[in-house]
Parts: sequence; structure tokens; C-alpha cells
Amino acid sequence: MLAVAVLACSVLSRVVQAADGRNSQSAADARCVRGPEPARGRSSASPANRAAGDGGVLLVVPGVADAARALLVARNVAHVSPRACLVFTHVRCGDDTELDVQLDVDGSAPVAAACEVVRAPNGNNGGDVAHLKRVLPSFVEMGRFEWVFVLLDDVQLSRENFDLARMLRIAVHNNLTTVSPAVRFPHDEVMSAPATPHPRGVVGRVTKRAEVFALALTTPAFRCWYELIDTALNSIGWGYDHWLYHFCKSWGSLHYKAGIVDVMEVVHGGQASGMDSSNTSAAAFMRTYGSREAKSAKEAMRNDFKRRGMPPLHPVDRLTHGWLYDPDAVGQS
Repeated sequence: MLAVAVLACSVLSRVVQAADGRNSQSAADARCVRGPEPARGRSSASPANRAAGDGGVLLVVPGVADAARALLVARNVAHVSPRACLVFTHVRCGDDTELDVQLDVDGSAPVAAACEVVRAPNGNNGGDVAHLKRVLPSFVEMGRFEWVFVLLDDVQLSRENFDLARMLRIAVHNNLTTVSPAVRFPHDEVMSAPATPHPRGVVGRVTKRAEVFALALTTPAFRCWYELIDTALNSIGWGYDHWLYHFCKSWGSLHYKAGIVDVMEVVHGGQASGMDSSNTSAAAFMRTYGSREAKSAKEAMRNDFKRRGMPPLHPVDRLTHGWLYDPDAVGQS
């Protein structure tokens, strides 16, 4: 049973304090004591048991690589205050004692105090896509979550530049099924906020593509993405952000529509890599796979779609296909 931890405000207020305090703790003193029952937060629950839930957001962090990123994850969780969250890591308990201290060496570890930590070893590269495939859409639906917010472990959120609740209000107002803030230091320029100011009352763009850094999807859109993911043919994740538009557009009931909220910005790399967020981090541009692997995965997916008589997979453009309007603006229609 896939379990999630419901976040309580009283717990969240202690998460960052605990995280900062444990930074000075000697990792040598920590012992990974996970036995038959893993460490969990104070209010763990499963989506199935929360069938009478109140909607809200399920936060998913599909992989935590090291202790510095685990600390960043704890701070991000405290900032967005989701109804529940799942944090995955490919690192086995005991293989990285510094990570264990931040993650789940016991129930009071910063991340475990707020989220359900899932240890899922699947190779040295982390396997973000494989972790996402473990989040079954049926459990998300049984928990009656309205949104799934996928947040990478090297993305920094700030109270000044990111407001999840407002971003989702903008998404609902503009009939989006997939939404992301702008990203500093992305892999693709489509995620950068345009240098030219938007028209008055406009807060973002309708696009065909949104890279996965801090991506929120409605529950039906998450199911569509889940169906697209094929870990046997493409476990590295290349191309899914390109293909999502065409694949999900074919789902008539979904009315797929994606957008980027340019008045908000998150930072890729930066503090997550131990650097100041105002500087470009080399880690922000590193990938865990090479061009040869990407080409092989792309061709495997395309050939499989062709064999099954499905619409071809091909990249989408970076153009603006409409504007996103601010629901909070006075007199906004």
C-alpha cells in the first residue's frame, strides 16, 4: 500500500528547525535503524484511508540524491504546505549516513517528520521516472487529491517568488491541466520568463511544453502522464515533456492545456548544490544520461508507438499559444 504523510502545521513549524540543527550533527553518530517498519512522520496515512479527504495537493519528490538536497526538500515542503507528500530516494538506508540523518534515520528526521519517505533503489542515476511510475493514479484518485505537484530535489522555492496556492488559482482560472512557474537555469529556454513584459493583467503563457522542475498536474492529467511513461523503453526521462502535449491531447475527456506562470520563478540548481542561488550552478545543467542514451530511448518509444498504431511522438514548439490571466486582478474578466 502506497502511504503518504499528512502535513500538520505544528509539525511543519519544527521541520526547518530540526533540519538546521541536524546539519551540525555528526553523521558518524547516526545509525540507519530501519527494520521491518520504516521511520515515518507523526501523521502518516494512505490515500485509500483518506477517501473522505478534502482535495488539495499531493507533493511528490521523485528522488533525493544527497543530504544537502534532502535539507532543501524539507524547506520546500514547509513552504508549500501540501496536504500530503511522498519523497523517494534510490539510496539504500545506511549507504549515506549524512543523507540518513536528514532523510529518515528516525521519525524525527526533517523529511520523515513531514513526508512519507520511500527507499526504492533503482540504479546509480536515481531513476526519477521509475519513482514517478510508483505513484499509482488509482491511489491519487482514492485520496481525492486535486493536484499532484512534482518537485525535483535540486529546485529552490522562495516565499518571495513562489506561491503554490496562487499558481493553482491561476491554473483553475485559465482552465489549465498542467502548470509550472518560470525557472531560472532551466534546460530549455521555454521555461525562462520572457525579457519582454507581458500585456497588462497577464501573468503567464499558454505553452505546449513545460519541463519538469516544479510541475503541477490535475489528477486526470497525472494519470495521462503516468500512461505515457514506459520505464522499460525510456527510463531516463528524455522526451516526456515534449510528448505529453500530443499524447494527452488525444484524451478527449482531459481537455489538456499547459501553461507557465511567469510572475513566479523557482531556481534550478543554486542552493541545492551548495551554491548561492544568484549564481549559475554547473550542476543545474548536468544530466544523468548522455546523448546516445537519449537517442536510443527516443527511438525505442517512437518505434513502439508506430508498432501499436498510435499517433507519432515528436517534439513540440516553444511558442506562446495564448495568455494566462490573473484571477486576483480587479475587473479581470
